[in-house]
Amino acid sequence: MMSFISTTFGDFLSIQRGHDLPQNSRIEGDVPVAGSSGVVGFHNEGKGIIPGITIGRSGSIGEINYYRSEYFPLNTTLYVTDFHGNDPKFAYYFLRNFDFTSFDSGSVQPSLNRNFLNPAPIEIPHFEEQKAIAHILGTLDDKIELNQKMNQTLEEIAKAIFKSWFVDFDPVRAKAEGRPTGLPPEISDLFPDELVESEIGEIPKGWQEIALNEVFIPRNEKAGDREIREFSSTNDGIQPRDVKYKKNLSASSSKNKVAYRGDFVFGMSREVLNFGLMSNDVGGFSSAYKVYEVSGGYNFSDFVYRQFLSRPQYYYQAVSASSREGQSISQDTLLNLKILSPTSSVLSIFNFTIAPLSERCELLLEENHLLSELRDTLLPKLISGELRIPDAEKFLEEAGL
Repeated sequence: MMSFISTTFGDFLSIQRGHDLPQNSRIEGDVPVAGSSGVVGFHNEGKGIIPGITIGRSGSIGEINYYRSEYFPLNTTLYVTDFHGNDPKFAYYFLRNFDFTSFDSGSVQPSLNRNFLNPAPIEIPHFEEQKAIAHILGTLDDKIELNQKMNQTLEEIAKAIFKSWFVDFDPVRAKAEGRPTGLPPEISDLFPDELVESEIGEIPKGWQEIALNEVFIPRNEKAGDREIREFSSTNDGIQPRDVKYKKNLSASSSKNKVAYRGDFVFGMSREVLNFGLMSNDVGGFSSAYKVYEVSGGYNFSDFVYRQFLSRPQYYYQAVSASSREGQSISQDTLLNLKILSPTSSVLSIFNFTIAPLSERCELLLEENHLLSELRDTLLPKLISGELRIPDAEKFLEEAGL
């Protein structure tokens, strides 16, 4: 049975408020600048002990981030200055499980006051047990991080192929200059040997430029009484809102718009060309977003999405003239944007080429989702002593971790 030490927050960890570092005072470097919700920039020097932990103090209160190397904590954070002999990684997990909501001292904007935190009574396990808990949870996080890195590598390969074929037109240019394309003959033969002018610049002869309104179909379905996850859109794709910090996503509002796998989602305000491709089966979005079904299925949706990612400056310039102070765009302007449409044979061979990469990425994402759920289930049970450490270690061993 795990034994506990009764103490106070201030005796467990010493924390202090972060430091001012305006954007114009930052010097180019590779040291992360830590804001209340994570890295917000870089600087040439850090502050604080390593490893380090920050706690969101202002705005996003109670959000916890762990830094293995130098970092600079901003004044929107509290950061650990002394672990008092406790295991740093355990402290990170303990703080992730700690309820900061009752320590909000802000009247208008949420704010965390360390003077309110320090006398709070807490119970912590002994050091050896802290290390064991940190090892169990850290094993899961390490596997998640490894999967993320592998996913990034696979996606970089797919991006390189896309850029070569559909942005730089390397196979077409090679054939036009009488050089080998470096592709198998059956693939090389699918590409033309000439570039022609179009509204979006040079494109391979025989390929087309089409407006989004030819392939985008507005989807205005409302969530109603369906309990579906609420999502938000970013230029890196669509991710569950606050998935890093919430154990469970809230059900989508009944007024939210429904999006399905392969749908395009655009934020029409706040940020020009805030977009994403829906890779989950279903989700809900607030009325600030426009949702579009894409004719041609998921593969063509993915192709259009990659175009937006590979040519952001072109699309930004195309819509920014119609935006109000860079904050909103009209639907007509958006749907009049032109995209490249290659021949069906080239698009098919591209999809066939990257299919193993995409499938592996999706499997890794699903595995990370399951690992995250497992970690978030184990965390409170281990911290509280409800789950015995040997049982958790045996579970990881049986899972091959």
